[in-house]
This record gives sequence, C-alpha cells and structure tokens, in this order.
Amino acid sequence: MKIHVKTTSLLIFLTVLLSACGGGSLHLGKLKIGEVRIGMFETRGPNHMAYSYTTFSGHESDPIELESGQILTVDYQVQMTKGSLTIEIQSPQNKVLWQKNFDSDASDSIKIQAQESGQHFMIISAEAAGGSVDVSWLSE
Repeated sequence: MKIHVKTTSLLIFLTVLLSACGGGSLHLGKLKIGEVRIGMFETRGPNHMAYSYTTFSGHESDPIELESGQILTVDYQVQMTKGSLTIEIQSPQNKVLWQKNFDSDASDSIKIQAQESGQHFMIISAEAAGGSVDVSWLSE
C-alpha cells in the first residue's frame, strides 16, 4: 500500500511539474552521432527557438520562408557558462547570409535583406556549450 501511494504521489508531482512548463518540452528527439544534449529544454513556436542546457553539442534548425527583398529582423539573447555557440542564417542555396559566434553572454537585434525567394534556415550550432539561447525573428 505504501509503495502504491508513493508511486501515485510521484506521478502526480511529475504531472504538475511538466504541466507548469507551459509550451516547453524536454528534448527527447533522436540524437545524431557526436551530438550531446544533457539537461536540454526547448521552447519553440512560430518564428521562435529557445533552448537551455547543461551541455549541448550539436545543431538545431528552423525553416524561414522569405521572398526576395524582404527584411528579416532577428533578436537573440545568449547566456554562456561554457563552450561555444553559433547562430547563422542560410539562404535556400545553403550560403551563409549572417553568422555570429559566442563564448560569452550577448544580446542584439540584426536586420538582413533576403537576396532570393525560398526557404532560408535559422541554425543554432553548439560545441560543449552550457547556458541558454533565445532567438526570435520577423519578416517584413
């Protein structure tokens, strides 16, 4: 009886804890060879990617549909406790349009103009990084 009560209490606690996380989710996707995701938590939505992690080595990406001439405004906040992190934007032809490397805390807002129409990509890459990254964008 005591084991059943403890198990039920634990399940209720975990349900409440996970419900309180809002739109976030624990990242349990398939890892690629060489990727490390320890304590990784993600929040994603339209035009938004945010991750916090104890240790992250790997890549995350999100497509962005742009027409030639559109302006893409990107806001980012990076907190680093270890390692390195890169945020980049790639064209439909996989050409790097903008890239920034981080090994310390930073935040900024940048604007770039799409030179061609099609699916661009927001890519976050990390190497033994600890901390968090929050990126949001808007096209006009």
